[in-house]
Amino acid sequence: MPSSNYAGFAYSAVLAYTAYAFVTVIYAWRTDVLSRWWPLLTHVIDLGSALILVRFTDGSGSPFVAFLLFPLLPATLRWRGRGVVGTALFVLLGFAGIGLQEVMVLHNASFALNTFILRIVSLAVLAVVLGYIGVYEERSRRAIAKVATWTGAATSNDEEFLADMLAHVADTMKAPRVLLMWRPHGAGTMTVVEWAGHRIYTRTEDLAASATILTPQVRDAHFLCTDVDAPAPKVLHTSSSGLRRWRGAPVSITFRRRFSTRSVLSFRLYTSGIAGRLFIFDKRHLGGHELMLGAVVAQQVAGSLEYRCLLQHLRDAAAMEERVRVARDVHDDVLQSMTALSLGLETVGRLMEQAPGEARQWLTDLQGRLGNDQRSLRTAVRGIKRRGAPPPQLAGQLAELAGDIEQEWGLPVKLDLRLRDVTIPESTGHEIGQIVREGMVNAARHAQASSVAVSIRGDKRGVLITIADDGRGFPFHGRYDDADRRRLGVGPAVLSERVEALGGSLAIESTTAGARLDIRVPLG
Repeated sequence: MPSSNYAGFAYSAVLAYTAYAFVTVIYAWRTDVLSRWWPLLTHVIDLGSALILVRFTDGSGSPFVAFLLFPLLPATLRWRGRGVVGTALFVLLGFAGIGLQEVMVLHNASFALNTFILRIVSLAVLAVVLGYIGVYEERSRRAIAKVATWTGAATSNDEEFLADMLAHVADTMKAPRVLLMWRPHGAGTMTVVEWAGHRIYTRTEDLAASATILTPQVRDAHFLCTDVDAPAPKVLHTSSSGLRRWRGAPVSITFRRRFSTRSVLSFRLYTSGIAGRLFIFDKRHLGGHELMLGAVVAQQVAGSLEYRCLLQHLRDAAAMEERVRVARDVHDDVLQSMTALSLGLETVGRLMEQAPGEARQWLTDLQGRLGNDQRSLRTAVRGIKRRGAPPPQLAGQLAELAGDIEQEWGLPVKLDLRLRDVTIPESTGHEIGQIVREGMVNAARHAQASSVAVSIRGDKRGVLITIADDGRGFPFHGRYDDADRRRLGVGPAVLSERVEALGGSLAIESTTAGARLDIRVPLG
């Protein structure tokens, strides 16, 4: 059947397909998220249009055979390898059907078998190439997804953390063995961790042992080598000008024998907090893509290690802060009192024979001091034990603290709390509790008060704490605001330190009938 009979149809089909292409572009441009049916629908239209156009424009000899290639490209991008295989089979079967129809049904005398076979082979070869690209892209996307979604093990155990991180590296890079060598800046030893078969082996080595592993040419670069045992190994490494090739042994012979490796992929780890090296052994199919992907993974590893070091520094700082808190809880007054007790006992020893009555009076006074010190220590220890328990609400914590003071010191405490709708951070709440405890113990121990009133009010700006007692007051009299108190250096030292550490202020009013502390602690 001569194709000239379908010339008008062919022109109309080309114009219709061109219009359809413009509409598709406009729709895709204006729509933020395409619906699920849109890719499949347009793909079916592309396939059908291409086959129909070829069929009615000289069949197997059509000049529009190239249109059969168009559906393969979007199939590669949309569904990658599987999409290319399915689309290629459909195109090849469709084109083969057109050729069979020409031979067996239409008996087309102009049918060229050689041209038909060449076009079939060309379509198949292009499908294989696009299929490989699709598979490659799919693997790349999966690797990038793994890198993007990995967060690391939320554990305080270093071995679990390292095992999870190196398993992530091995899974992303498809590597049978991974070696990590790293140290914090300033450390005198290197931590060496080897991952193989979901197990890790950790040891510590001197820096001198790791200094001679790499040759100078690749010491500060990422590199790969497919055969380190070759007479002149080929090395691909990064540089400031891009990827470069070099011939030579990238690692020492001692290193090669120690880890029994043939291929090596290695990445430099360096941040403001750590330095080291990541090695991937015995990976198949090494190339530039693996080098670039590994560089991203190495950067992630370096960031995780630095975060781990910073976290450890924070823990050490928190431990030091805890020691400072304990020193404040059991402060110098107790130590000074112990010294006074020692000197007092020496005096009693001298008076026992000369003035027994005076010696007994000294012992009574010393016994009272020792009782006060015991109560101070007991109150402080209770506060430390509470810190290890789940954090209570501030109101409950203060009520329990007031009960402790009443029990230990026999001092009635009137507590007035107005903290509704006020959010106080846990650390600030703890310090407020310690400030209140310090103020009440001072009233009982030093001022010899018979009662104390504690008022705490809170708002969005901060917390106002008032501690008033009916004791004998401070050695100074009058009212001193925060600036005067700081300038003159008067008032309770430990309590002042706690308030200043929170960025707060302390005002003192002292008379012979008692003292009043006005403390303001900011929030946020």
